[in-house]
Amino acid sequence: MKWLALSWRNVWRNSRRSLLAVSVMAVGALALLLAIGFILASFQGLRESTIRGGLGHLQVGDGAGIVAPDDLVALERAAEGHPEVRFTLRRLVFEGLVSTGAVTVAAVGSGVEPVKEGRLSSGFAPAVEGTGLPLEDAPDGFHAVLGIGLAAKLGVDPGDTVTLLTTTVDGVLNAIDATVAGTFTTGIPDLDARQVMIRLSAAQVLMNTQGASRLVVVLRQDGAVASVAGWLGEAFPAQRVSTWRELTPFYGQVVTLYGNIFTVLGVIILLVVALSATNTMLMAVTERIQEMGTMLALGIGRTRIRINFAIEGAMIGGLAGAMGLAGAAALSLGINLAGIEMPPPPGRTMPYPLIILVDATAYAAVFAAMVLAGAAAAWAPTARLGRLRVIDALRRT
Repeated sequence: MKWLALSWRNVWRNSRRSLLAVSVMAVGALALLLAIGFILASFQGLRESTIRGGLGHLQVGDGAGIVAPDDLVALERAAEGHPEVRFTLRRLVFEGLVSTGAVTVAAVGSGVEPVKEGRLSSGFAPAVEGTGLPLEDAPDGFHAVLGIGLAAKLGVDPGDTVTLLTTTVDGVLNAIDATVAGTFTTGIPDLDARQVMIRLSAAQVLMNTQGASRLVVVLRQDGAVASVAGWLGEAFPAQRVSTWRELTPFYGQVVTLYGNIFTVLGVIILLVVALSATNTMLMAVTERIQEMGTMLALGIGRTRIRINFAIEGAMIGGLAGAMGLAGAAALSLGINLAGIEMPPPPGRTMPYPLIILVDATAYAAVFAAMVLAGAAAAWAPTARLGRLRVIDALRRT
């Protein structure tokens, strides 16, 4: 305990120099934590927007066409009986034409279950004009919602009638008339120019089937994806089970890109921190050569002296880490409450909020890195103790 007290007093022997070192290291810790928080928030936001944006955690299908009604029922019962599964929903995807009679446009359609889609995403097909899809089959016929770009091409408004034309599962052309309930946007212009949604029951009539293209599985926890996917794959070997990561390779590319950027940034910041700490401790060691000679003459071991300097460095690093953590937490909270919006990413039209995630693991790691950097910065300059003669040290002025 006396050595800790002695180290603490030595830290403040030159308070101005120690405060300068602490300040530089604290700014480095703050910058690291803000960068980590931004990257982690970006990963989390991209992951959630991908899963909640329509993909779900898992998708099950035969990979070639329509899942038969009997297989679909068996899949639903098995999946919803698993403790990690929240719910499942069916989708029937088709490609065809949307026509007003005067204008015809190629489109990609989806037959969906609006209630379950709303459970998956609170922002499911947000209405720009009109309303969303009716939650139940309407007695007055079929309804559709169109992407704003597709509606603009067709020149239709809510209440107008369009004709949907596609090929059934038997290879026969079929068409239905649908009332435009409203328009929606995904934030991606290319999708808005081609997408049309109708209720699943209407899509089944259009394609003359009771099946679906895929079964979307929504889990209680993101971490259960691998285990549930493996279980479904073993239970239904004839079906193809795809995870959201497999369906969106873009996510892995973003993680790799951000990881590389942060690695370079982190190395630069850590170098600045290490140089600042090393400079401070090197000056402290140089000024205290005579003191070290006295300690050696009194029988105190060289290793003990080096450890004492390392403790001083660790204390400086700990102070810097604590200040950096407090500053980063306060700034993160302020930024998150400020409601700052980032410009839309490439290919999108909607901005997104700037969020800095406060992650306990990252904060603990950065604090430990500051302490270790301070200790290492003090250990290296004291290496000369091994060659230092007591008589030479005592003569040093």
